[in-house]
Amino acid sequence: MPDRDALIIDYAGVLTSSLTEASLHWIATEGLDVVKTRAFFQGLVDQYRTTEEGPVHGLEVGSWTPGRFESVIAAQLAETGIGVVAAEGLLTRMFGTFRVLP
Repeated sequence: MPDRDALIIDYAGVLTSSLTEASLHWIATEGLDVVKTRAFFQGLVDQYRTTEEGPVHGLEVGSWTPGRFESVIAAQLAETGIGVVAAEGLLTRMFGTFRVLP
C-alpha cells in the first residue's frame, strides 16, 4: 500500500474560540442589533450553501479580496438599515477576538 499524507482540520470552534462568541463581541462593539445582524449573516451563509456566488464564498475561495468583501458587507449593512460600519479593517474587527485553543 502506498504511503499517504493527509491533514484534516476542523477549524471553527475546535482550534479556536467560537465564531458565535467572536461575532457577538463584534456586533456589540459596533453597536449593531444582534437579531438583525445575525439574520443578515445567516442569509449570507445560506447563499454560500446554495451558490458559488456572493461575498462569503468569494472570500473563502479567493475570488474576492478582503477589501472587496469589507466594502460590500459594509454597504449592505447600511443599505439594509442594520447599521453603518467602517469598511476598512472590517474583517479584523469581526474576527479580532478569536483565540487559539491549546
